[in-house]
Amino acid sequence: MDWLIVNVLSGSGRSASKSAAVRERLKELGVDCQEKKAETIPEIQDIAAKAVQSHVDRLWVLGGDGTQAAVAGCLCYSDAVLCPLPGGTVSVFCRELGIPTDPADAVTSLVSGGKMPMDVGQVADTKFLLMASVGIDAQTVRDVNWNLKQSVGPLAYVIEGVGKFFSFSAPKLLVTDEHGIDRVGYHLIVQNSRFYGGSIVMAPSAKLDDGRFDVILIKKPGRLALLRFLFSIPSSRHVRLPYVEYFRSNTVHVQTSDSATVQADGDSLTT
Repeated sequence: MDWLIVNVLSGSGRSASKSAAVRERLKELGVDCQEKKAETIPEIQDIAAKAVQSHVDRLWVLGGDGTQAAVAGCLCYSDAVLCPLPGGTVSVFCRELGIPTDPADAVTSLVSGGKMPMDVGQVADTKFLLMASVGIDAQTVRDVNWNLKQSVGPLAYVIEGVGKFFSFSAPKLLVTDEHGIDRVGYHLIVQNSRFYGGSIVMAPSAKLDDGRFDVILIKKPGRLALLRFLFSIPSSRHVRLPYVEYFRSNTVHVQTSDSATVQADGDSLTT
């Protein structure tokens, strides 16, 4: 028996409208599946934990990146298989795996596909699949207008980010890698995946199953340095800028003398 978890609030509520097509495709393909609906991350985690206790074979998850990460965190060290279906505002995780953007087509693709192991990162008590960061993007995620996000989708982050560019004051970060080497910077992005925020290739060498993070540290303060970094991303020159360090590590420890905002997989972990 499989379970289907639907986050009815993902994608500004669009996931709920797509669940019928997903159920129909699962039925067509002969997959016996029970549907479970939820609205909050704690509810989703509770369902996923019960699925593990019930020895469910596969968990089909229709929701955004935060939903996928919440379920994946509960499946660690279990035999249950995560089957992610795109239902979020962007669904970066599904894009990273090459899963079709239509949830019903994603079901067909996953039924005929194989299994793969996957790394799961952790910040404090929160697990993540794609990335975590400290800096201007984390504050943008924290302060983005929810109603605007429901209306215009990913553009809401751009609008909030432009405002943050002129008001954000980056704290000094002390970043320590797995070898105990210290580095000082002002914006930090820890990638488990190549993609960031959609189709942006933030970490060209990252892999979901290599046991290491790809870390990008901006070591120069100021808006001009940040602006040059942002404009260099489309050509992948951002990781070769003289004030940017791109390294790999299986652990990343961050210290700061000032308060800092952290986000993981597009969900703010600080207030």
